[in-house]
Amino acid sequence: MSAISTQLFNIVVESMKGNFVLVLAGLVVLAVLVTYRFTKWKTEVDLARTDLQTRFDALRTDLKEFMQEIRDDIKSIRGRLPPQAIVSESPLRLTDFGEKIAEEVQVDEWVSGYVEELLNRVADSTPYAIQKLCFDYAQKELLVDLKKNSPDASWEETFKAAAYNNGVNLAQVMDVVGLVLRDKLLELLNIDRPE
Repeated sequence: MSAISTQLFNIVVESMKGNFVLVLAGLVVLAVLVTYRFTKWKTEVDLARTDLQTRFDALRTDLKEFMQEIRDDIKSIRGRLPPQAIVSESPLRLTDFGEKIAEEVQVDEWVSGYVEELLNRVADSTPYAIQKLCFDYAQKELLVDLKKNSPDASWEETFKAAAYNNGVNLAQVMDVVGLVLRDKLLELLNIDRPE
């Protein structure tokens, strides 16, 4: 209670000694003051709650618009990305797009001459180690070997044409080669190939 209410209460108590009507009037005034203070407080709380709800609704609307903008941006970015040749879940495997690249460059013919050479290097390896070796081999050693030992550059034109025709880079074509090489080695080592 405020100081005024306390003083009023003291006055009421003092006046009770002499006049009942005055005491009753004092109680009525006290009740009116308490009701006024409570009503004022409740109004302030209601206004604050309404203001808070309005701000929260505006924030929620802004957040929804921002999230939709992010979704639209992601869709736009995804629309500009080339399709993936390899599914990026374990175990790695070619997508239909990767199969198309493999057929276009006739990857089975290219890797058949290198499988025997790699077989001794991976004899006691884990499937992951075999996969890593095949990707590294396709990206580095195979390209060097083809440049050094091929009398013509037809292989290079074939791989580059596949990259160009499919909107990917040469490294992605060589990843397809590495994955096919991995599958051939796993098959020869009687290790389950990914489905």
